[in-house]
Amino acid sequence: MKKISTLLLLILIFGCVKDDVPEVDITKCNLDMETFDFTYGVDYTTPQKYLLPGEQSEIDESLFQEIRDSIGTVPQNLTGVLKVCHWINRTFKKVNGNDIGNKSIMQLYAVRTIYGSHSAALIISATLRKFGFPTVMIETASIQWAYDFRDGDLGMYDVHVMTEVFVNDNWFLLDNNCTFVSDYNPENPFIPAMNKNLYPQGLFAYAKARDSWGYDVRRESDTKKKITNFANNLLCFENMFGTVNYTWKN
Repeated sequence: MKKISTLLLLILIFGCVKDDVPEVDITKCNLDMETFDFTYGVDYTTPQKYLLPGEQSEIDESLFQEIRDSIGTVPQNLTGVLKVCHWINRTFKKVNGNDIGNKSIMQLYAVRTIYGSHSAALIISATLRKFGFPTVMIETASIQWAYDFRDGDLGMYDVHVMTEVFVNDNWFLLDNNCTFVSDYNPENPFIPAMNKNLYPQGLFAYAKARDSWGYDVRRESDTKKKITNFANNLLCFENMFGTVNYTWKN
């Protein structure tokens, strides 16, 4: 009886990840790849657009003054980006669990807590933006998870959120632990991970915006649709896997 109750509880908490997602034929590509937009609407040619915050990522001026007083001078270069990133990692406590993006930047600063990669990337991207660096949040899925899911393993999603930042006239990829890629192509969704133990086949970007509310992370059905669409259409994307080999730096 206890085992049955536990199973029912898990179903209630996590649901079946394929619910309300249309059935597709996983043996073929179901997408129009000629029109597929791997920028996800981000205009990389006009980085100044991404100095504007989204609804989730707006920091008010009184808080920003406190942040600026604490961090000090932030030069407009990579050194400045890393200074802000390392300050956040020193200042915020990290707790177990995965925040799915429900909290605003003001709520996260109020408790100085990082709950998972969604909140970490939000804190980093929103703060950098206030210091004059255009940023975009990027949500990625584990390619290994996607293969497992497609083949019937209905475990929880394996996603990781990072930040694209415009600095030194180029778009860089910044992870939440302040490792970064300078030889980054933001229009290529394949991302070889620095930690091969966590992501042996790398990551694949399936959503981008100024903040996670910008790509509807609050709506479970939208998130489910995006990530299962990637997993169920792996045949569409396989030729992109392994197309770049970035040099991750500390």
